[in-house]
Amino acid sequence: MSQPSLAEKFIASTKIYLELPKDPTAYISQLDSLRAEWQTMFKNLLQQAKPGDPDVWFALGHGYSHGWGTNRHIGQAKAWFQRAADAGHAEAMCRLASKARFNTDDDEALHLYHKAAALGNASAMFFLGCHHRSHKQEKNADHENTQSIEWFQHAIEAGHRQAMIDIAKVYIDYAESPDEAIPWLLKAHDEGYDASHIMLADVYNNPATTAYNPAKAIPWYERVTKQSSVSAPRSMLELAKLHRAGYGETSGNDQARHWVIRLLDTVPEKHHLHKLATQLLDKIDGEFI
Repeated sequence: MSQPSLAEKFIASTKIYLELPKDPTAYISQLDSLRAEWQTMFKNLLQQAKPGDPDVWFALGHGYSHGWGTNRHIGQAKAWFQRAADAGHAEAMCRLASKARFNTDDDEALHLYHKAAALGNASAMFFLGCHHRSHKQEKNADHENTQSIEWFQHAIEAGHRQAMIDIAKVYIDYAESPDEAIPWLLKAHDEGYDASHIMLADVYNNPATTAYNPAKAIPWYERVTKQSSVSAPRSMLELAKLHRAGYGETSGNDQARHWVIRLLDTVPEKHHLHKLATQLLDKIDGEFI
């Protein structure tokens, strides 16, 4: 197995700061050490910036873009990214495309993303999937979202696992065929994407779909309540409603009350779900009489 190049080491090292300790003293100490490493590697990369090495050119653009190992210089970053892109470096094309989008040059951005996608870049494919999404009410909308779905599928095949969540969102929110989202959400769950849990629960809990099965929604909502998710309080309320309606194996007012109490203990009184939970609890307690 070949050793990583200097360019690869530099790119990898610039991601380490995201994992630095939260303790201020340790953070500053390790960050200072990293900065010294970046400066040394960046100087060596400049010495290696010879014709025919787009990986080095991309790494230099990366350094100038963020100020890693050198002073931040957007003009230099763009020049090095352009040099790498002209040599066929797909990731450099994506970085230039991102800057073009920031400057509202959408045509140039699309051109670059298409070039990068043709070279097999999964991030470019993912962006194109996002770009081609359209709601039915939009002018000239692709009601089936065919292009969006195809690009997300290409991205998944190229290793972009997050695209499984986004292709599911297209089926649910754009193409209005949520049943087709389920296989992708189950795959996303298998890959460890917790975001799939609330989406699966909501699809199974939606009476407008042929997949409607409230009993199947219950275990997915329960998973969400065990996560530090913004959807956890809403999941508790849905569980209370489902158990009150008798959909769970041990459903009934006791289980419903359990989830309402948990919700009331979880959210502050000013939270919009607090009022709904209180109203539901009053109904449940009234049924005990």
